[in-house]
Amino acid sequence: MPTSDTNQVPGILKLIGECQPDSVLDVGVGWGRYGALLRLGLERGYADISDRSNWQVRIDGIEAFAGYIGDIQRSVYNEIHLGTVQKTIGKLGTYDVILLGDVIEHLEKDEGVQLLKELVNKARLRVVLATPNGRYDQDAMFGNQFEKHRSVWSPADFAAYPGCEIYANRKSLIAVLSNQPSDAKGRRWRLGELRRWPFSAAIAAWFRYRWQRLRGIPTNTTTDSNEKNEPAGN
Repeated sequence: MPTSDTNQVPGILKLIGECQPDSVLDVGVGWGRYGALLRLGLERGYADISDRSNWQVRIDGIEAFAGYIGDIQRSVYNEIHLGTVQKTIGKLGTYDVILLGDVIEHLEKDEGVQLLKELVNKARLRVVLATPNGRYDQDAMFGNQFEKHRSVWSPADFAAYPGCEIYANRKSLIAVLSNQPSDAKGRRWRLGELRRWPFSAAIAAWFRYRWQRLRGIPTNTTTDSNEKNEPAGN
């Protein structure tokens, strides 16, 4: 689909927004949901962001299927590069954050593994990716052959990457990859509807957070009603 499952969106926006990036690359623009939400969420102050001259954050995109790109997408991205990510990424520079939202499952497994290595080296702060948790069959749609799912990914596929955090539910997973692991206090044990993976990481994060709260140490975790819940596994 040219857009992400709704349950993933708040977590992805949080993981990007907490970095306060000056530049973001959205791999797989699709219908432009993340471009629009990131433009609204990352621009500082109350500038008129309908005027491109007021933009302070660079948000670029890559899209393999030109048919998805219209006036809406062009109005929120600085630049959209048409072509597959494999052929395009080598021509681009580095970004603070690179978003790979429901894209990696459209690649063969070996292509996806190689792409992640390249993206981690191009992201100054982190790579944030989302993908179905396990098998989710999908063929071409909207006249777009790139929509076909060609690989299946699980949390364990990302566990070996540097600076990795993984959050999953039965339907989706979000992974954060970075050459510079975050040193944020109060490590999250859950991210909205998604729980930290593996279960041991969720337990450790929960106890660390509670200890910091007792000591009065500032934390950096979700602040919604999920704070009151016990940690849970997949």
